[in-house]
Amino acid sequence: MKFIYNAPDYTLLANKVVLIFGIFGTTRCDELKELQVADVEEIGGKYLVSRKDSKNGVPRKCLVGPLFYRKVKEYISLRPLYFEIKRYFVQFLNGKCHRQVLGRNEIGQIPKIIAEYLKLTNPQYYTRHCLRRTSATLILNSGANKTMLKQLGGWKSASIAGGYTENSLLNRQKIFVKITHAAKVVLPSDTNLQPSTSETNSTNTTKLRSFV
Repeated sequence: MKFIYNAPDYTLLANKVVLIFGIFGTTRCDELKELQVADVEEIGGKYLVSRKDSKNGVPRKCLVGPLFYRKVKEYISLRPLYFEIKRYFVQFLNGKCHRQVLGRNEIGQIPKIIAEYLKLTNPQYYTRHCLRRTSATLILNSGANKTMLKQLGGWKSASIAGGYTENSLLNRQKIFVKITHAAKVVLPSDTNLQPSTSETNSTNTTKLRSFV
């Protein structure tokens, strides 16, 4: 939260929107890279974000509510007019969007940039997996059940395939409220975003971090 509220929009606005979409959508870097302008729909002071090409082939949606609506609106308003490429995320420098898309590696470096801004220990461990891991941690910490987590994150499981929560706009609103509440509780202003010390099961990424 400190990064979104306090970091300068002039240089880091695109990073903030990547963080917002990554956290509230449990979104992978590849999905953020491929996100299209048409996938982000403004509806009554909110944004409905659709990911059509997720890794598991499961189409997913998330809602960005009023708390971060202005940040997203400001970013999209700065996008160049008549830009033939329809990818959502483009280069952002010195308060302006430019006619060059953000690549997978550039998006993957954003968690590290955020960690450096927050002066967290070992920012190099905040990798492209960080946003999705942070989102999953927040949604579970909020008291949401695993079915809601699997729905939001698109994880497949035959045992619960029939139990996915209905893919409704109302449920997206509930998810947004839950994550926002969890972030306020888990990330108080005096400590902000603290890295997780838990290890992953992967032998070559044992020090990956999340922001909670």
